[in-house]
Amino acid sequence: MGASDHGPRHNDELRIVNGDKVVIDKDSGLVWHQSGSLDILLNEEALYWLRDLNKRGYAGGSDWRLPSVDEGLALLEFTRMNGDLYIDPVFSRRQEWIWTSDGFAPEYFWVIRFALACKAPYSHIHRAFVRPVR
Repeated sequence: MGASDHGPRHNDELRIVNGDKVVIDKDSGLVWHQSGSLDILLNEEALYWLRDLNKRGYAGGSDWRLPSVDEGLALLEFTRMNGDLYIDPVFSRRQEWIWTSDGFAPEYFWVIRFALACKAPYSHIHRAFVRPVR
């Protein structure tokens, strides 16, 4: 049997906390926002979106942040599992690519592309979704 013959490689669990949907990664202990932003945002807008999320205390937390590139890459699955995306179906399918907190050159940040199962450089003038973690 190959990797594609098995279910998701992650130990993720969907939970409702204070009426908000989160995904608990039982292996890493990270808590992910299940759906993330509804719209694609500039990097600066993504940071404002996070500040608002933290002010509202989404799922009882005020420490939501952009994932590191390694944390984002760790969400990738070996095969397409969520429609045409390489991510566990416990997550929303809306976010095909997400911002990370890691830059690699002035004004460039890594994004995770779930449709292509890779990371890619995006300028701060490009738009991506936000899938916060804490």
